[in-house]
This record gives sequence, C-alpha cells and structure tokens, in this order.
Amino acid sequence: MKSWKVLSAVCAMAVAGTLVMPAAAQDKAKDAMKEKGKEASDAAKGMAKEGQKAGAGAADQMMPMPAETTPGEHHARLAKMAGRWNVATKMWPAPGAPPMESKGTAELKMIMDGRFLQEDFKSDMMGMPFSGMNIIGYDGFKKQYVSTWIDSMTTETVVSRGTCSDDGKVTTLEGMMTNPETKKAEKTRIVTTKVSDDQFTMEMFGPGPDGKDVKMMELQYTRAK
Repeated sequence: MKSWKVLSAVCAMAVAGTLVMPAAAQDKAKDAMKEKGKEASDAAKGMAKEGQKAGAGAADQMMPMPAETTPGEHHARLAKMAGRWNVATKMWPAPGAPPMESKGTAELKMIMDGRFLQEDFKSDMMGMPFSGMNIIGYDGFKKQYVSTWIDSMTTETVVSRGTCSDDGKVTTLEGMMTNPETKKAEKTRIVTTKVSDDQFTMEMFGPGPDGKDVKMMELQYTRAK
C-alpha cells in the first residue's frame, strides 16, 4: 500500500510540474517530444523495410519443391475413381463355404490438393451396420501406393503398400492384419482391378488353414448414376 502511495505521489508531482512550467518552457518541451517521436517513428519504419528486404531475400533463396511432392500421373489415375459408388460385397467365412453377401455404398473424393483419395464406405457386416475409411495415395519418394484403412469393427489401423501394372489397371497392395481369433498378425494382399471408368473390383486375400492364400472378400464397385 505504501509503495502504491509513493508511486501515485511521484506521478502527481510529474503532472503538477508540467502544469506549472512557464508557457515557453512547455512549448520547448512539446517540440522536443515531437522530435523524439518523429525519430522513433522513422527508426521503426527503417527497421520494417529492412525486415521486408530480409524476408524477400530469404524467399528468393528457398529451394524449389521436388517433383516427388506434387501430384503426378498416379494421382490422376486415383482422381478418376472419385464419385459415388454402389458396392456389392461377398465374404467367405471359410474356404469352400458359400459367401455371405451384402450391399453398401462408397463415396470417393480427392483431398490434400489432389494428393490422396479418401473413401467413405458404409454397409452391413454380419447383420450389423459397418463403416470404414480408406485413404490411398502414391508416395513419389518411395514409388509406391500406400493405403491406410480404419473401420467401425476394430481399433487396428491397417497399412498396405504396393505398385500397379504398367497400364495402371491392376494395383496390388500388401499389408499386415491381426487375426481376431489368434491375435497374431497375418499377411494380406489386396488386388484392385479397373474394369472401366464406371466399374472396378477389389479382392482381398489372406492365409487359409494350409497357409496358402485364399480369397476372403470381394467387392464389386459400380458407379452410381
């Protein structure tokens, strides 16, 4: 409290001193203050200009982005798949068993300025509502497609990588997925085949009882009209 009173007194004395100064002295003080203010303003403007020049110089020195970071022919192929699709699904519970069939929908769209294709999938799985999301892109550095899948029936994120045929019609990706019964990771293979601009299929393969690859799932995509 005492320090606050001292500070208030000092401020009051300063103000009072200004008020009781002769008019001529007050004018000189005001002129001096204006001059100091102008000098400070000029200095600030000079610093701002120097900062702008430095920023421009730094921008000029920036390295150009490599071609691998920008969308290319593989991303253009993915972009052709954008749109709304009707999906007919077949799932084999065991080798040789009749497939369980269901129908669903999918909406595909390009994101991140044409770098990735995002799929939002909805269907019924074993009589239960099912939704999944897949993001696939082409890694220009590693020269391979990379797919990331998540869905509403597991907490696992499945990452698959692979390449496509020379004509771009068949893409084969491989990844690892946990078997919910054994709780062990198993190798999976996903083959996507383009039939036309309005139809493609996706087949998923995994190890059967004898360890050999068997078809576990097949999805037929038909573009919605």
